[in-house]
Amino acid sequence: MRQWLKSLLLLPLALMLALGYREWAFVLLLSRSGGFPLGLEALEKARELNPANPKPLVWEGKLYLSRGLYDYAEKAFSLAVEMGSGVEALTGLGDALFTRGKKEEAMAAWHKALEIRPYDPALHRRIGLALFKEGRFHAAAFHLQEANDPCLLALVLLPINPPEAARLAENCHGFEGLKSILSIPDKPLRLRELGKFYTAMGEYGAAKAVLEESLALCPESAEGWAFLGHALSRLGLDPSQAFAKSLELDYTFPAGHYFMGLHFLAQGNLEGARQELLYALSLEPSNPHFQAALAEVEIRRGNYAEAEVRLKKAVELAPEEPSFRLYLGELQIGILMRTDQEALENIRKAIEASPSDPKGWELAGIAYYYAGQTALAEPYLKKALELSSDSPRALYYLGLVYYLEGQMDKARQLFRLVQEVAPASVWAHRAYWAERR
Repeated sequence: MRQWLKSLLLLPLALMLALGYREWAFVLLLSRSGGFPLGLEALEKARELNPANPKPLVWEGKLYLSRGLYDYAEKAFSLAVEMGSGVEALTGLGDALFTRGKKEEAMAAWHKALEIRPYDPALHRRIGLALFKEGRFHAAAFHLQEANDPCLLALVLLPINPPEAARLAENCHGFEGLKSILSIPDKPLRLRELGKFYTAMGEYGAAKAVLEESLALCPESAEGWAFLGHALSRLGLDPSQAFAKSLELDYTFPAGHYFMGLHFLAQGNLEGARQELLYALSLEPSNPHFQAALAEVEIRRGNYAEAEVRLKKAVELAPEEPSFRLYLGELQIGILMRTDQEALENIRKAIEASPSDPKGWELAGIAYYYAGQTALAEPYLKKALELSSDSPRALYYLGLVYYLEGQMDKARQLFRLVQEVAPASVWAHRAYWAERR
């Protein structure tokens, strides 16, 4: 009977997709639990009904993109392009390729789409942002002008046209700190500060470009070489020469040792990371970031007690910064499964400091679940999902809460949803077995 009802829903969905009512079908199939597998089946049926129509493949690619399955998305969009689909398929193919690190192939797909639709602002924005991430500021500026995105254009123009960047940034939220950078008359120093700004944004390709230009003009900056090394490390490039130059110029520069420690940590060299971070801390004992990085080293080594001491010190040094409290909560609740008053009080303060961050609500809900207080766990987990609807961990624990409360249908529904939104995660593996209890 259940299979019959499923087939009854599947056929109209397939017809809608095959006949062109794609937006309605897509919204319908994703608005319900089990929408992802049902959507794939509907799209397959749509292809059977109209095999010459590439549109179901385009929507299949979008469905995979929505679930982070970029390799499958690439295959679907590629087939759609081969069948003659145009801008939508090429744009989706570019998105999938870029996310998978195939940047040149992504740019080629987007440019082909641009040949078909030369004034598409969304395409220009994609290309401009990709060029910006590589530090190709002039080319990026051209596309972002076409995209009519003044704030992103301001970010790109900072190193090449500061006056225009300042003008555009006047009406952009969060750009207040740029005024002081743009007012620096010394070009190498201005570029170095801009490199630090891009680094803080996580735009390491852009940071690399401006830091290299700054160092070409003024190579005697330990700070510049340290930040360049950090950017190179984050980009997966060899930072050893940049770090060596930084420490040669000033061995007592704390950030040089800190960034080298982070690089060693990323490489899995825990002892090297520990030594560099301890030296950085000896130079700047009041830096909470150094304490948090050392805590990460100790967590990886399994020294949870030492990690907790480090994180408590980071919280003490920066009590108003919620990220350190959340990290401490992740250790106390997420790893050690603590439910005592100290752990709960810490996570409550993290929520107060950053109520829009779903992690605090999620950790509080998990703590109450471990404490057996499902009535308290449920609203916290629901709030976490309100802020981040596809968090597999929050979905999994809310499923467990429903399971303990005897609401089996709701629990199984959430366990299936975990497997849809994050199929490769540990939470999907746990949800698979939880569903079969």
